[in-house]
Amino acid sequence: MQERIPSTTNTPVYRTSTPVPGMTGIVEKSRQIQQDNGFCMKLNEVTLSNIRLIWANYVAQQEQALIVRPESDSIVAHFRFSGLSRTNGVKGWDIAEKQYGLFYQRARDYHHRLAPTPGKEGTIFEMEISTTLFDHFYTEESPFMAGFMEQVAGGKEAWGAYLAGIKPEMTALIQEMLLAPYTGHFKSLYLEAKVTELFLAQVKEFDQQARSGHARLKQQDIERLYEVKNYIELHYDTACSIIDLARKAGINQMKLKRGFKALFGTTVFGYLSHLRMQKAKQLLLDEKMYVNEVAEKIGYKHPHHFTVAFKKKFGILPSELKN
Repeated sequence: MQERIPSTTNTPVYRTSTPVPGMTGIVEKSRQIQQDNGFCMKLNEVTLSNIRLIWANYVAQQEQALIVRPESDSIVAHFRFSGLSRTNGVKGWDIAEKQYGLFYQRARDYHHRLAPTPGKEGTIFEMEISTTLFDHFYTEESPFMAGFMEQVAGGKEAWGAYLAGIKPEMTALIQEMLLAPYTGHFKSLYLEAKVTELFLAQVKEFDQQARSGHARLKQQDIERLYEVKNYIELHYDTACSIIDLARKAGINQMKLKRGFKALFGTTVFGYLSHLRMQKAKQLLLDEKMYVNEVAEKIGYKHPHHFTVAFKKKFGILPSELKN
């Protein structure tokens, strides 16, 4: 089933329905969201009892907001394979490329904001499970699950508290679900098994983080780390040090370094380099700037250092991309 959603409002609705406990059968649907500003998103959705899966590919010339309108509470795992998305709930939080985040989704509207995708598609996978299925999975033996439910009981969605890098085995499971070799009832059984595997892989990751002692950051620390992240995004073209960033956020240097890595799955300077390289790629492709101009624009004093970093990131020289 192909459904095209026309540009009837400035902010399109990305997702509305939620998994239904006790649903029989399997419903598969393809649809497309297209806006006059050039934004286009193609979605493949699969819904079965207690589970909803979404694969989405999109292109965006500018930042694009999407409305999420859940009909009931659920637990969502959002996997970001390429691009950057920002979710505005109680607190805004970002999921960068090759990261995933897990949060409690309440039955009220919120927004996804998708960053522009210069030169390539943005790719997302979401696994949404009902609170009934989560309760079935729940055990106090898991420090992650116990901590997660503690936040939910306190009225929080756990925005940004559970974020990690996507593991190869997770990518494999998501691909296996997309290419499920069954139909009908057997496809439902197959997907239920794979969803359980994927959920357990996340529990294992978050349990390891919790036991290591540096993933369970206080809400105040999370907010300060997001302040650092937002500052880097606005000032990626200027020199900055751990000392300066820690002072601006009011957090000590060790907590900044360890907390940033735990929360965002990368180091402070790894994230800074990623932003610079993505901007450089955009400038080379879209603005037709010279290599030395791009190097200066993103904060490199020496073009040679920029060239080395660019090749390490993308596997080609910036001059080759330009040509």
